[in-house]
Amino acid sequence: LWAASQGQANSEQIVQVPVELRQMPEDLVITERNAATLSLHLRGTAAALRNIDKNALVFPVSLSNSKRGTTTVNVPNPPVELPRGVTTSQLAPSQLTVTLDTKARKSVTVRPDIEGEPAEGFRLKDLRVVPSRVWLAGARGQVLRLDEVVTEPVNLNGLQQSEEREVRLYLGGGRVWKENEEPVRVVIEIEPIEAPP
Repeated sequence: LWAASQGQANSEQIVQVPVELRQMPEDLVITERNAATLSLHLRGTAAALRNIDKNALVFPVSLSNSKRGTTTVNVPNPPVELPRGVTTSQLAPSQLTVTLDTKARKSVTVRPDIEGEPAEGFRLKDLRVVPSRVWLAGARGQVLRLDEVVTEPVNLNGLQQSEEREVRLYLGGGRVWKENEEPVRVVIEIEPIEAPP
């Protein structure tokens, strides 16, 4: 009887439901969204709540008809199909907002961020980036403001010989990306300092 009553007693549970943005127009980029998940306060019997497959819960949002600017979506309550006997006592947020910008591309120079000095008796003869320019794509308002991108720090401390390194670029956030996957390298040329005669 005790076990049966535990299955029938009302319980509450909070679950996070991912918001899945679908059918994004190819010429648009998401620049802002107010929520990546929905918080659902569920009420029901313990047995009914145990039947919920939390990994299968997802709230899809179609952006197929969206245009540049902010799109607002009213979230129905409940936003997902729930087992019989389970209700939502609270839902947040009740509205989703997604801000979109048109996609743009631009070629910019790559500037190496150099720090440190070669070992004593050596000097930096030359340092160049390959490729020296890259194509960026992303949100128009952000891409068109960029004239250059900077590499991660290239530390020369203690170097006594030339070398090449693959480096990452700082692109200023997830709304801008490099168009191709070609790696960016820095070519560092080190030479000894000749002693004066």
